[in-house]
Amino acid sequence: MAKAGYRMASKASVAVIGGGISGLACAGRLNQLGIKNVTVYDGGSHSVGGRCSSRDVNIQGKDYRFDHAAQYFILGDTKFAPWVGTLGQKKYIKRWKGRIGHIDQLREFKAYPEDYQAFVGVKGMASVAEGLASLTTNIQRNTWVNNVAWDSHTQKWSIGVHGKDYQYSDYLVLANSGYEAQRLMLSAGEEAIKNIFEFQIKTRSKQIDDMLNYASVWSLTVAFPKSLQLPFDGAHVDDDDVVWVANNTSKFGNPLQPHSSQGSDDPMECWTILSSKQFGFDHSGYNFSGYLSRRDPNFDEEEMKQVVTHKLINGFSRICRRMPSRMQPCFTQAQLWQTAVPINVLKNGDSCILSLNHNIGVCGDWCHHPSIEGAAISGITLADRIKQHTLGQIRQSNAVRQFRNSGTSSDYSGVPLFITKRLAAKQSVAEQNKKHKRNIIPVGRILPPRPVKPWNDDMLFNAGKYEKYSKEELWPKKK
Repeated sequence: MAKAGYRMASKASVAVIGGGISGLACAGRLNQLGIKNVTVYDGGSHSVGGRCSSRDVNIQGKDYRFDHAAQYFILGDTKFAPWVGTLGQKKYIKRWKGRIGHIDQLREFKAYPEDYQAFVGVKGMASVAEGLASLTTNIQRNTWVNNVAWDSHTQKWSIGVHGKDYQYSDYLVLANSGYEAQRLMLSAGEEAIKNIFEFQIKTRSKQIDDMLNYASVWSLTVAFPKSLQLPFDGAHVDDDDVVWVANNTSKFGNPLQPHSSQGSDDPMECWTILSSKQFGFDHSGYNFSGYLSRRDPNFDEEEMKQVVTHKLINGFSRICRRMPSRMQPCFTQAQLWQTAVPINVLKNGDSCILSLNHNIGVCGDWCHHPSIEGAAISGITLADRIKQHTLGQIRQSNAVRQFRNSGTSSDYSGVPLFITKRLAAKQSVAEQNKKHKRNIIPVGRILPPRPVKPWNDDMLFNAGKYEKYSKEELWPKKK
């Protein structure tokens, strides 16, 4: 039986729809576990990665790069450490050693401790996704999947690509957004999976809902003709409109203009500003409910972008304690991320879903934790479960539509997939001091996330290689 199982595993085919972090991690892990026939279908027109991406812009005849969605990630789970180590070895990521911290309501900046560890892509956050993509072999980029259907005769999934080509796989993995996943499931006959992808847009989740809740966020990329000379490079912010600001120029220089890094002759400075969830909700123009999203017929998108740009630049000026007239940009571009971050996640604690009725799996940040690390762990976990199924080690589905709060429902919780931060427990200072017998940051103040252990570059990038993250570690031989 063991030999037959391994033959099945080696011959099994998997179609992964969605080339974001969870989909790429799932494909990479499957490849490592010996399931080589894996195809990733990514609809991104520029690059893989989904919200972990970068934008190249030509400003005054020169090309500049912005991280306009995910800003950095941390290492909080040792399961993700070998992957981070390999990306570091392959020069896809590095530690961001800039001045990162928190700006409070009094506009005071307080830097996080020196051992605070933020990881970024060497050439923008798109490098993180490209690094994960290098661990798998077959990625069909800029590929639109029109429909999927279970073929009862072949006992496989048929995947319709561009409306004409059909490909077949033993397993189907959905690693895309709620919009696209539910569209594909509407006619696929997987009622339990389809229902899981029903969602609504909210700003907070005070109770456990039976529906996935997303928050919308505006991202504003802005360039200034000369350096602003600010005392920070990245900051989480206590503000009604703005929750995060970051200096892309000091973050990774400018990979498109090698001589334009900080301190060079090029004075241009590029920033990213992210809005609060409430701001995104108020300026979306959409009525979100379930699968359908209806925009106000009188809504003018270009006019809204101008309004958003004006308000976010004013918010940035307010944070920096400067007059807006002294912060005149030479370039701005606003983008609404409609389903930017989930504010509740799966309650079952499995980090993914695998329905064995028709061999369909689901992974994403909303399954585990709304962060880059959470998305990756969800994909890795799903790959492990698929491997176990091919070996006959699991026979029960876990497609249950139950959610719990992800810990991102506070006004100050920001956008954890884009920027990661945590809140102090919602107890009074006196109660916390009494419980822990020490001073606690007051309610509403932000606690920076801390890694499981204080990794340094040598420990992380030279130990625990992805290639040595062996099958035996998860599939020990029976003695």
